[in-house]
Amino acid sequence: MHSFVLTIPIDGAATTIQVVYPSHENDDDQLATGLDQLTEVFNRRLVPSRLLFVCPGPTASRVAAAFKSQSQIFKHRLRSISHIAIAPYDHQGRLLLQQIEYLTPPEAAWDFDDAFLHTVAREGVAVLFEDTETILRAPHGYAFRKPSGREEDIFVRAGNMLRQPGAIAIFNHLLLRHLPAACSVLYIDSFTILSFAMGLQSLTAHFDRSGHAMPALAIESIHSYDISKSVWLPVDANYLVLISASTSGGLAKMLVDEHQADRNRIVHLLGVGAPEAAFKNSCVYFHARSQASGKLSPVNQVNASIEIRTEEFLVSQGPPRPVRITKAHIDERAANQLHKPFYGQALRFEQSASSNINRSYSPFSIATDQGSPDKGLRKWVRKFLIHDLPASVRTLLYVDDPMAKQVADWTTRHLGSHVVAKPLNQLDPSTEGSSATNTVAVIAYDDPGLEDLTRAAIELRRIPDINRHFVVCYGFPASRVDYERRRSDLQMAPNGRRYGWTEFLVLPVGPTALHDSLVSYRQLLAAKNVQPHAAELGDTLLASLLQQGSSRHICGSTLFLPRTSGAPLELRQRSVFLPRSSADGVSQIAVYAMVSAAFQAAREPRSARIQPMTGFDDNPFVRSVLDPSMFARYSDGILQASLLRAAQRSELDYSASDYLSQQFASTCATIILNHENPVGDAALEFLYALATNKVSLRKVDRQRLDDDIASNPILRAFYDLCCSDDPVAVHFGA
Repeated sequence: MHSFVLTIPIDGAATTIQVVYPSHENDDDQLATGLDQLTEVFNRRLVPSRLLFVCPGPTASRVAAAFKSQSQIFKHRLRSISHIAIAPYDHQGRLLLQQIEYLTPPEAAWDFDDAFLHTVAREGVAVLFEDTETILRAPHGYAFRKPSGREEDIFVRAGNMLRQPGAIAIFNHLLLRHLPAACSVLYIDSFTILSFAMGLQSLTAHFDRSGHAMPALAIESIHSYDISKSVWLPVDANYLVLISASTSGGLAKMLVDEHQADRNRIVHLLGVGAPEAAFKNSCVYFHARSQASGKLSPVNQVNASIEIRTEEFLVSQGPPRPVRITKAHIDERAANQLHKPFYGQALRFEQSASSNINRSYSPFSIATDQGSPDKGLRKWVRKFLIHDLPASVRTLLYVDDPMAKQVADWTTRHLGSHVVAKPLNQLDPSTEGSSATNTVAVIAYDDPGLEDLTRAAIELRRIPDINRHFVVCYGFPASRVDYERRRSDLQMAPNGRRYGWTEFLVLPVGPTALHDSLVSYRQLLAAKNVQPHAAELGDTLLASLLQQGSSRHICGSTLFLPRTSGAPLELRQRSVFLPRSSADGVSQIAVYAMVSAAFQAAREPRSARIQPMTGFDDNPFVRSVLDPSMFARYSDGILQASLLRAAQRSELDYSASDYLSQQFASTCATIILNHENPVGDAALEFLYALATNKVSLRKVDRQRLDDDIASNPILRAFYDLCCSDDPVAVHFGA
C-alpha cells in the first residue's frame, strides 16, 4: 500500500489530499495494517482535508470493507477529513465513474472525473521521483558518460523508483492506460524495469480472473546495450515496449529505425528532456528541463566524466517456472520415524494456529498421553544421545512435560547414578556449583519446550563458568533458517566457544498462518450450514462431515475432507511416497507434516541435494509455482490434499501461464468428475481450494471447471457450502 500527499486546486482553492494506492495483491490483513499506518498521517499538525483511495475495480469492495471494519478510534482520528472516497479504475486504467464509493456522509459528496484521477496519478509519480532522488545531477565540472558514449549532466537512476515498492501500484494504473487491448508481450529494456512489468502482468491476470478477458502477458528482454542488429520486433504481434527511463529517446528511435518497432507501442516510465522533446508523449511521466541545463562545457566532455557502467539484467522473463517436489526435498530420517504406527496416534494438529501467531513454531505436537512410549526415541537415546553428551554432564534439566521427563529418566538410567535429573523449575544457581568441569544438559520436548530453552539459557547465565548442552526432542519450526538462528544464539558462549546441541526429529513445516487453512473449513461443518445441502450430499457424506467437529486437537485421519463416499483419505499401499514400506497406520497428519517439510525444504534449500533450480526461488523477479503435474504424479488423494494445503497461495497461482493453467484445470477436472472412483478421492479438497480461491487460473479454465461442478449435484452442493459463509475467507500465506 503506497500513500502520498498532494496539494492540487479543487473548485479554485488549493486542497490537500492524502492519496492511497492499495495493491491488488494485498490480502485483508495487509489492507487493515496499511490503514492502521495511516493514523500516523492524522497525528501530524497539518492534516489533509481529503482522503482518496485509488484501486482496481475488483479490489474496491475489499478496500471498503477493510475501512469500515476499522475501530472507532481509527475513525475518530479521521473526523477532521471532510471527504473520503474510493475511486476504482477499470482494465484500461479509466475511472469507473458509476462505482465511486463515498465513505463520508452524502452531503460531503465529491465530484471528480477520469481526467482528475489521471492528474492525481501523474502527480503521485512526480512526488515519488522527488522523494527517491531518481533524477541525479552531475556535480559542477562533471558529466555522466553512459555506456552508449553519450554524455549529459543528468542521469536517471531508475532503480531508485523501487525504494518504495508499493509505488508500483501507481505505475500499474498508468501503464494500463497505455496497454493495447490485446497485448500479449511486454518487451523490457533492463533488469530494473522487470518488477514493474511483473506488476502489470499480475494486475492484468487479476482483471482476467475478475471477468475482463485479457491475454496472459509474457515478458521478454531487449536490453538497450546489446540488442542484436538482426532482432526485428514482430509486425503483427500485440506488444508493448517498456523503457525504464530516457533523457534523449535514443533507444526508442533505434527500435523504430533499426528493429521495425511500432512508435505507438513504446512507453517510457520516465522521460527527462527539453519541453519539445519528440518522445514526450510516450512517457508515463515527463520531467521537462531547459535547453541550457543540458549543455556541457568542452572540459566536461573530455576530462571529467563519471562512468555509468552497464547493469546486469535478466535475459527474459516468460511464464512462471514450475517446481517439482521430489525425494530430494524429503527428510529421510524424519520420514522413517513418522512412518511408524506410534506417530499415527501420537502426532496431533492443534485446532487453531492463529492463537499462537506470535510463536515461532507451528501447531504440530506429540501427544504425551499415549499408552506406549516411542520406541524410536528410546532407541535414539540409547544408541546416540548418551554418546553425544559430554562426559562432564552431572545434571539433566527437563522442561515441564511428561515425555521430557521420560527422556531424562531414560538418559540417567544409561549414564549412571552420578547424573541427576530434575525439572527446569527446580534449577537453583546457588547450589549447582561453579566448576567448569560440570555440564548441565537441558532437555526440551515439543514446541513449547523450544521456547523454554531460551528461559533456561537465561537462568544458566547466572551460574558462572557452567557448561551446557541442549537436547531437543521433536520440533516443528516454521523456518529452518529461523530455527538455526535460534540454535546459533543459544550455542554462543562468552569465550567464543560453542555449547553443545543434539536434536531428534526437528522438522521445519512452513509458515504458521498457512496451517490455519487446515481447520478453517470446520467452521462450515456446523449443522446449520450443512443441513440445507443434506439431500444432495447424501446421508453417508453428511454424517462424515458433521463428525469432523471442533476438538482442540486433530488426530489420525480427520485432518482432511473425506471422499464423497464419506470414507477418510488414506495412503495407498505401494504409494509413490512410501514405495518400500507399509502404509498401514500412517496418519493424515504424518503425511501432511512430511509434505509441508518438503515444501519448506524447496523454499529454503539447505541441502546439497537440492539444486537452486529445483526449489522455489525467493527472488522477487522470478515467479515459481508448484508444477501442476505433481497432482497427476502423486495420485493418492491424501498426497494431493497435502500438496494443496501445504502450498502457499502464490505457489498455486497459474493465472499468468496459459499452459500451466490448462494443465492444472485438466487434472482437476479429471479428479472431481471421477469423485466416485479412487482417482477422485481428493475431489472435495480440490473443490475447497477452488471455492476459497487458493488456486488461481485463467478465466476460461476456471469457467470450464465451474461448468463441470454445476453439472453434478454433490459437487455443486459442497461447492455452494464452501462459498456460503464468510469464515471460509481465511489466510493461505504469502
